[in-house]
Amino acid sequence: MSVKRFYSRRSNRALVFWGALGAFLLLLGLLALDITGSDALMIVAGVLVLLCIVAAVVARKRETIEYELGKDRLVLRRGLDEEQLLLHDVMDANLVDLVTAKGYVHERQEAGHGPKDDEQDEARRLLTRYCGVPLSGIAAFRTGLSRLSARNFSRTLVLLRIRDGGAVILSPRYSESMVSAIGRALDGSRHHG
Repeated sequence: MSVKRFYSRRSNRALVFWGALGAFLLLLGLLALDITGSDALMIVAGVLVLLCIVAAVVARKRETIEYELGKDRLVLRRGLDEEQLLLHDVMDANLVDLVTAKGYVHERQEAGHGPKDDEQDEARRLLTRYCGVPLSGIAAFRTGLSRLSARNFSRTLVLLRIRDGGAVILSPRYSESMVSAIGRALDGSRHHG
């Protein structure tokens, strides 16, 4: 089996936000220039627009997330961080919609409020570490998860269940292809192993 690479899908909400804010500030600057005739307000608006452009570029250039499926392992990368999951440790791979994934993350976080040990902390960190779509906190609120349709398959994520009871949520661009590839790899490893 050759190595298959999958790249993460990312939310573009920050890019849209900074772009809209920059356009709004530019319009305000033009309006202020027209009303007052002063170039100072236009210069201030121009500087703020440039700051919005820089913020949009920084938001877009975040570290990349990629997944590499080999014969016996799945390599997860986020920037310089890397995790390797052996396929014999993976129980299955499932497609989940964003609303279900958000509920799953919330349920796991609620279950983890008891006594904490290092293994539980690591499992919680790994759950969404390699997912480019925000699922909890204020970032998830900004993505509008409550308004998404569960039938929108272009917005599905991949849930990997691990034999030790853990789980990993991934956000590849082509979720269905990744689930199929992992399923074939798991079947192949079970027949040969």
